[in-house]
Amino acid sequence: MSEILPRWEAAAYPADPGALASQARSTRLLMGLLIAGMFVVIAASGMVILNTLRSEMVLARQKTTFVTNVSHELKTPLTSIRMFSEMLKEGRQPDVEKQRTYLGLMVSETERLTRLINNVLDFSKMEKGKRTYSKSRLDVGVLAEAVVENERVRLEHDGFSVAFTNAAGPSVVEADEEALRQALLNLLSNAEKYSAASKSVEVEVWKTDGFIRIDVRDRGIGIPPSEAGKIFKEFYRVDQSLTARVPGSGLGLSIARRIARDHGGDIEYRPRDAGGSVFRFILPEAKPR
Repeated sequence: MSEILPRWEAAAYPADPGALASQARSTRLLMGLLIAGMFVVIAASGMVILNTLRSEMVLARQKTTFVTNVSHELKTPLTSIRMFSEMLKEGRQPDVEKQRTYLGLMVSETERLTRLINNVLDFSKMEKGKRTYSKSRLDVGVLAEAVVENERVRLEHDGFSVAFTNAAGPSVVEADEEALRQALLNLLSNAEKYSAASKSVEVEVWKTDGFIRIDVRDRGIGIPPSEAGKIFKEFYRVDQSLTARVPGSGLGLSIARRIARDHGGDIEYRPRDAGGSVFRFILPEAKPR
Protein backbone atom coordinates (compact mmCIF):
# COMPACT_ATOMS: atom_id res chain seq x y z
CA MET A 1 0.00 0.00 0.00
CA SER A 2 2.89 2.27 0.81
CA GLU A 3 6.39 2.35 2.23
CA ILE A 4 4.82 2.72 5.68
CA LEU A 5 3.01 -0.62 5.32
CA PRO A 6 5.27 -2.77 3.17
CA ARG A 7 3.82 -5.89 1.62
CA TRP A 8 0.27 -4.80 2.52
CA GLU A 9 -2.37 -5.03 -0.19
CA ALA A 10 -5.93 -3.72 -0.41
CA ALA A 11 -8.59 -5.51 -2.46
CA ALA A 12 -12.28 -4.76 -3.27
CA TYR A 13 -14.73 -7.44 -4.34
CA PRO A 14 -18.31 -7.05 -5.60
CA ALA A 15 -20.93 -8.22 -3.18
CA ASP A 16 -22.80 -9.85 -6.12
CA PRO A 17 -20.44 -10.83 -8.97
CA GLY A 18 -23.41 -11.84 -11.20
CA ALA A 19 -24.81 -8.29 -11.10
CA LEU A 20 -22.06 -6.92 -13.36
CA ALA A 21 -22.68 -9.63 -15.95
CA SER A 22 -26.44 -8.95 -15.79
CA GLN A 23 -25.87 -5.22 -16.20
CA ALA A 24 -23.61 -5.84 -19.18
CA ARG A 25 -26.24 -8.05 -20.80
CA SER A 26 -28.93 -5.39 -20.19
CA THR A 27 -26.71 -2.72 -21.73
CA ARG A 28 -26.04 -4.91 -24.79
CA LEU A 29 -29.79 -5.60 -25.14
CA LEU A 30 -30.67 -1.92 -24.82
CA MET A 31 -28.06 -0.92 -27.38
CA GLY A 32 -29.29 -3.64 -29.72
CA LEU A 33 -32.88 -2.44 -29.38
CA LEU A 34 -31.83 1.17 -29.99
CA ILE A 35 -29.88 0.20 -33.12
CA ALA A 36 -32.74 -1.97 -34.38
CA GLY A 37 -35.21 0.84 -33.68
CA MET A 38 -32.99 3.26 -35.60
CA PHE A 39 -32.92 0.91 -38.60
CA VAL A 40 -36.73 0.52 -38.43
CA VAL A 41 -37.19 4.30 -38.38
CA ILE A 42 -34.80 4.71 -41.32
CA ALA A 43 -36.55 1.96 -43.28
CA ALA A 44 -40.01 3.38 -42.50
CA SER A 45 -38.91 6.88 -43.50
CA GLY A 46 -37.51 5.49 -46.73
CA MET A 47 -40.79 3.69 -47.47
CA VAL A 48 -42.77 6.87 -46.80
CA ILE A 49 -40.51 8.85 -49.13
CA LEU A 50 -40.75 6.18 -51.84
CA ASN A 51 -44.53 5.99 -51.53
CA THR A 52 -44.78 9.78 -51.70
CA LEU A 53 -42.59 9.86 -54.80
CA ARG A 54 -44.61 7.04 -56.36
CA SER A 55 -47.88 8.87 -55.62
CA GLU A 56 -46.51 12.09 -57.10
CA MET A 57 -45.37 10.25 -60.22
CA VAL A 58 -48.79 8.60 -60.59
CA LEU A 59 -50.52 11.96 -60.13
CA ALA A 60 -48.23 13.61 -62.67
CA ARG A 61 -48.96 10.82 -65.16
CA GLN A 62 -52.71 11.13 -64.49
CA LYS A 63 -52.58 14.89 -65.08
CA THR A 64 -50.72 14.37 -68.35
CA THR A 65 -53.32 11.82 -69.42
CA PHE A 66 -56.05 14.20 -68.26
CA VAL A 67 -54.80 17.02 -70.49
CA THR A 68 -54.52 14.67 -73.48
CA ASN A 69 -57.98 13.18 -72.94
CA VAL A 70 -59.65 16.56 -72.39
CA SER A 71 -58.14 17.81 -75.63
CA HIS A 72 -59.50 14.75 -77.41
CA GLU A 73 -62.94 15.11 -75.81
CA LEU A 74 -63.11 18.75 -76.85
CA LYS A 75 -62.26 17.90 -80.45
CA THR A 76 -64.95 15.22 -80.82
CA PRO A 77 -68.05 17.42 -80.31
CA LEU A 78 -66.41 20.34 -82.10
CA THR A 79 -65.86 18.14 -85.15
CA SER A 80 -69.52 17.08 -85.15
CA ILE A 81 -70.77 20.65 -84.71
CA ARG A 82 -68.58 21.90 -87.55
CA MET A 83 -69.58 19.06 -89.87
CA PHE A 84 -73.33 19.52 -89.36
CA SER A 85 -73.15 23.33 -89.46
CA GLU A 86 -71.21 23.26 -92.75
CA MET A 87 -73.71 20.80 -94.18
CA LEU A 88 -76.64 23.04 -93.24
CA LYS A 89 -74.87 26.20 -94.38
CA GLU A 90 -74.13 24.77 -97.82
CA GLY A 91 -77.66 23.36 -98.17
CA ARG A 92 -76.43 19.81 -98.78
CA GLN A 93 -79.35 18.36 -96.86
CA PRO A 94 -82.72 19.45 -98.27
CA ASP A 95 -84.76 17.12 -96.02
CA VAL A 96 -86.39 19.32 -93.35
CA GLU A 97 -86.71 16.47 -90.85
CA LYS A 98 -83.02 15.62 -91.14
CA GLN A 99 -82.14 19.27 -90.80
CA ARG A 100 -84.04 19.27 -87.51
CA THR A 101 -82.15 16.17 -86.42
CA TYR A 102 -78.82 17.78 -87.25
CA LEU A 103 -79.75 20.90 -85.30
CA GLY A 104 -80.72 18.73 -82.35
CA LEU A 105 -77.36 16.97 -82.56
CA MET A 106 -75.55 20.30 -82.64
CA VAL A 107 -77.40 21.44 -79.52
CA SER A 108 -76.61 18.14 -77.79
CA GLU A 109 -72.93 18.36 -78.70
CA THR A 110 -72.84 21.95 -77.46
CA GLU A 111 -74.22 20.79 -74.12
CA ARG A 112 -71.59 18.06 -74.09
CA LEU A 113 -68.89 20.69 -74.53
CA THR A 114 -70.43 22.80 -71.78
CA ARG A 115 -70.50 19.81 -69.44
CA LEU A 116 -66.82 19.07 -70.05
CA ILE A 117 -65.77 22.68 -69.49
CA ASN A 118 -67.94 22.88 -66.36
CA ASN A 119 -66.32 19.71 -65.02
CA VAL A 120 -62.86 21.24 -65.33
CA LEU A 121 -63.92 24.58 -63.84
CA ASP A 122 -65.93 23.00 -61.02
CA PHE A 123 -63.09 20.66 -60.12
CA SER A 124 -60.82 23.68 -59.72
CA LYS A 125 -63.43 25.41 -57.52
CA MET A 126 -63.98 22.31 -55.41
CA GLU A 127 -60.26 21.88 -54.83
CA LYS A 128 -60.10 25.49 -53.57
CA GLY A 129 -63.31 25.11 -51.55
CA LYS A 130 -65.02 27.85 -53.57
CA ARG A 131 -67.86 25.83 -55.12
CA THR A 132 -71.20 27.39 -54.11
CA TYR A 133 -74.76 26.27 -54.76
CA SER A 134 -77.97 28.18 -55.35
CA LYS A 135 -80.54 25.78 -53.92
CA SER A 136 -84.27 25.84 -54.51
CA ARG A 137 -87.17 23.39 -54.43
CA LEU A 138 -87.40 21.41 -57.66
CA ASP A 139 -88.78 18.13 -58.95
CA VAL A 140 -85.72 16.00 -59.64
CA GLY A 141 -87.83 13.49 -61.63
CA VAL A 142 -88.82 16.21 -64.09
CA LEU A 143 -85.21 17.39 -64.27
CA ALA A 144 -83.93 13.87 -64.93
CA GLU A 145 -86.47 13.35 -67.72
CA ALA A 146 -85.47 16.67 -69.34
CA VAL A 147 -81.78 15.68 -69.23
CA VAL A 148 -82.52 12.29 -70.80
CA GLU A 149 -84.71 13.78 -73.53
CA ASN A 150 -82.07 16.39 -74.39
CA GLU A 151 -79.50 13.61 -74.82
CA ARG A 152 -81.85 11.18 -76.54
CA VAL A 153 -81.32 12.48 -80.11
CA ARG A 154 -77.55 12.17 -79.95
CA LEU A 155 -77.59 8.82 -78.15
CA GLU A 156 -80.09 7.27 -80.54
CA HIS A 157 -78.11 8.69 -83.47
CA ASP A 158 -75.10 6.77 -82.08
CA GLY A 159 -77.10 3.54 -81.92
CA PHE A 160 -78.27 3.56 -78.30
CA SER A 161 -81.65 2.52 -77.03
CA VAL A 162 -82.78 5.03 -74.39
CA ALA A 163 -85.46 4.42 -71.77
CA PHE A 164 -86.74 6.64 -68.97
CA THR A 165 -89.11 5.65 -66.16
CA ASN A 166 -90.41 7.80 -63.31
CA ALA A 167 -91.81 5.50 -60.64
CA ALA A 168 -91.49 8.12 -57.92
CA GLY A 169 -94.22 10.55 -58.92
CA PRO A 170 -93.56 14.04 -57.51
CA SER A 171 -90.00 13.98 -56.17
CA VAL A 172 -89.14 17.35 -54.68
CA VAL A 173 -85.63 18.11 -53.41
CA GLU A 174 -83.79 21.18 -52.14
CA ALA A 175 -80.95 21.47 -54.63
CA ASP A 176 -79.01 23.48 -57.16
CA GLU A 177 -80.64 22.68 -60.51
CA GLU A 178 -77.55 23.23 -62.64
CA ALA A 179 -75.39 21.13 -60.31
CA LEU A 180 -77.84 18.21 -60.44
CA ARG A 181 -78.08 18.53 -64.21
CA GLN A 182 -74.28 18.37 -64.45
CA ALA A 183 -74.11 15.29 -62.21
CA LEU A 184 -76.78 13.47 -64.24
CA LEU A 185 -75.06 14.36 -67.51
CA ASN A 186 -71.81 12.97 -66.13
CA LEU A 187 -73.52 9.67 -65.28
CA LEU A 188 -75.11 9.46 -68.74
CA SER A 189 -71.77 10.28 -70.36
CA ASN A 190 -70.11 7.51 -68.35
CA ALA A 191 -72.76 5.00 -69.46
CA GLU A 192 -72.29 6.10 -73.07
CA LYS A 193 -68.49 5.86 -73.08
CA TYR A 194 -68.26 2.40 -71.57
CA SER A 195 -70.98 0.71 -73.58
CA ALA A 196 -69.75 -2.03 -75.86
CA ALA A 197 -71.77 -3.93 -78.47
CA SER A 198 -75.00 -3.72 -76.46
CA LYS A 199 -75.77 0.00 -76.47
CA SER A 200 -78.46 0.59 -73.90
CA VAL A 201 -79.08 3.33 -71.33
CA GLU A 202 -81.93 3.13 -68.84
CA VAL A 203 -82.78 5.82 -66.29
CA GLU A 204 -85.30 5.17 -63.53
CA VAL A 205 -86.46 7.50 -60.76
CA TRP A 206 -87.93 6.00 -57.59
CA LYS A 207 -88.08 6.79 -53.90
CA THR A 208 -88.10 5.03 -50.57
CA ASP A 209 -87.45 5.87 -46.89
CA GLY A 210 -87.38 9.61 -47.52
CA PHE A 211 -84.77 9.39 -50.27
CA ILE A 212 -85.13 9.78 -54.04
CA ARG A 213 -83.03 7.45 -56.15
CA ILE A 214 -82.08 7.84 -59.78
CA ASP A 215 -80.63 4.69 -61.32
CA VAL A 216 -78.54 5.02 -64.49
CA ARG A 217 -78.09 1.55 -65.97
CA ASP A 218 -76.05 0.40 -68.94
CA ARG A 219 -75.00 -2.84 -70.61
CA GLY A 220 -71.40 -1.78 -70.96
CA ILE A 221 -68.11 -3.44 -70.19
CA GLY A 222 -68.58 -3.13 -66.43
CA ILE A 223 -65.91 -2.47 -63.82
CA PRO A 224 -63.53 -5.10 -62.41
CA PRO A 225 -64.18 -5.71 -58.69
CA SER A 226 -60.60 -4.69 -57.88
CA GLU A 227 -61.20 -1.26 -59.45
CA ALA A 228 -64.68 -0.55 -58.07
CA GLY A 229 -63.38 1.24 -54.99
CA LYS A 230 -61.23 3.66 -57.02
CA ILE A 231 -63.58 4.91 -59.74
CA PHE A 232 -64.70 8.00 -57.79
CA LYS A 233 -61.14 9.32 -57.32
CA GLU A 234 -60.06 12.43 -59.22
CA PHE A 235 -58.27 11.67 -62.51
CA TYR A 236 -58.68 7.94 -61.96
CA ARG A 237 -59.60 5.79 -64.95
CA VAL A 238 -59.56 2.01 -65.26
CA ASP A 239 -57.34 2.39 -68.35
CA GLN A 240 -54.77 5.06 -67.43
CA SER A 241 -52.76 4.90 -70.67
CA LEU A 242 -52.51 7.74 -73.12
CA THR A 243 -53.79 5.39 -75.82
CA ALA A 244 -56.88 4.34 -73.87
CA ARG A 245 -59.71 3.11 -76.09
CA VAL A 246 -62.27 5.14 -74.15
CA PRO A 247 -61.49 8.87 -73.90
CA GLY A 248 -62.28 10.73 -70.69
CA SER A 249 -61.02 13.26 -68.17
CA GLY A 250 -61.36 11.08 -65.08
CA LEU A 251 -63.37 13.83 -63.34
CA GLY A 252 -66.99 13.03 -64.21
CA LEU A 253 -67.77 10.48 -61.49
CA SER A 254 -65.72 12.32 -58.88
CA ILE A 255 -67.58 15.59 -59.47
CA ALA A 256 -70.96 13.84 -59.62
CA ARG A 257 -70.38 12.20 -56.24
CA ARG A 258 -69.12 15.47 -54.73
CA ILE A 259 -72.28 17.24 -55.90
CA ALA A 260 -74.47 14.46 -54.48
CA ARG A 261 -72.71 14.56 -51.10
CA ASP A 262 -72.85 18.35 -50.97
CA HIS A 263 -76.64 17.92 -51.24
CA GLY A 264 -76.81 15.39 -48.41
CA GLY A 265 -76.88 12.36 -50.71
CA ASP A 266 -74.44 10.07 -52.46
CA ILE A 267 -73.70 8.11 -55.63
CA GLU A 268 -73.18 4.37 -55.41
CA TYR A 269 -71.93 1.85 -57.93
CA ARG A 270 -73.00 -1.76 -58.28
CA PRO A 271 -72.53 -4.33 -61.05
CA ARG A 272 -75.63 -5.07 -63.07
CA ASP A 273 -77.01 -8.58 -63.42
CA ALA A 274 -76.18 -10.08 -66.83
CA GLY A 275 -73.48 -7.45 -67.42
CA GLY A 276 -73.11 -3.71 -67.22
CA SER A 277 -73.19 -1.14 -64.44
CA VAL A 278 -75.70 0.66 -62.26
CA PHE A 279 -74.92 4.09 -60.80
CA ARG A 280 -77.43 5.17 -58.17
CA PHE A 281 -77.84 8.89 -57.49
CA ILE A 282 -79.38 9.30 -54.01
CA LEU A 283 -80.89 12.56 -52.74
CA PRO A 284 -82.90 13.34 -49.59
CA GLU A 285 -86.50 14.25 -50.30
CA ALA A 286 -87.40 17.81 -49.33
CA LYS A 287 -89.62 18.22 -46.28
CA PRO A 288 -93.18 19.30 -47.13
CA ARG A 289 -93.98 22.94 -46.44
